[in-house]
Amino acid sequence: MVKKSNFNLKKYKLAVITGASSGIGLEFAKQFAENKINLILIARRVEKLEEICLDLEKQYHIKATYIQADLTLENDVKSCINQLDQTKGIDILVNGAGFGTIGGFTSVSLEAHFQMIQLHINAVVHLCHAILPQMQQNNKGIVINIASLGAFTPTRGNSVYSASKSFLITFFENLQKELDKTEIILQALCPGFTRTEFHEVGHFSDFDRSRIPTRLWMAVKDVVAISLAALKKKSLIVIPGRKNKWIYRLYRSPIVQFYMKKRRKKGSKKGSKKNSTS
Repeated sequence: MVKKSNFNLKKYKLAVITGASSGIGLEFAKQFAENKINLILIARRVEKLEEICLDLEKQYHIKATYIQADLTLENDVKSCINQLDQTKGIDILVNGAGFGTIGGFTSVSLEAHFQMIQLHINAVVHLCHAILPQMQQNNKGIVINIASLGAFTPTRGNSVYSASKSFLITFFENLQKELDKTEIILQALCPGFTRTEFHEVGHFSDFDRSRIPTRLWMAVKDVVAISLAALKKKSLIVIPGRKNKWIYRLYRSPIVQFYMKKRRKKGSKKGSKKNSTS
């Protein structure tokens, strides 16, 4: 007999969301607000944050505040933590801030790589370390890391991005062992291509979306809805969308892994021959 989950999102009262001014972070804010959950939104753009907070308060009759911070900066992370330390009752944390780069490892600046590591890894660990004690004390909480399907499917030009997203998954796989006797739910959400600003700003400002087949793109509303629905099952790794699950399973299949291993060996042999003749 399958034990029914008594999970109810409406029991949660206060969510902290990073990367909340757009994309997946903003959609989490909207869907939490629909469930009457108060919000603390963290992002860089003050004007955008003010507008979002006003709109959500007016539409859903909740309390929405914000902290302006650039989490690629260590001092901003510390300032953010200091403000959150004064807030009681935080029972949801969504680490949604992130960015990508275009180009091979050495063609992207070292500064950009370190900013990504700071944002995707250091800031996440810092926020979890600061907020989890509250959740442990109350034996209630949800922490969601926005990882990526790219964590499972390494590709050219994504060395640091994929590695940082892989860290988010491994981090939670190990942390769950420490929290398995609590009511704290951990989730690593691993979306594929999602219709957000992600592929329109920063390094992707000139990105041509038409390069990716339309059927592979998911609506951000669906990605977040799947994430929240998976909380009832306490699923640690959530890959939204059937096509994304298929891509994951295909890539992890023994046949594909064998083929890729063979290609890597072939490539290394070519490289060694080239070096020996030069």
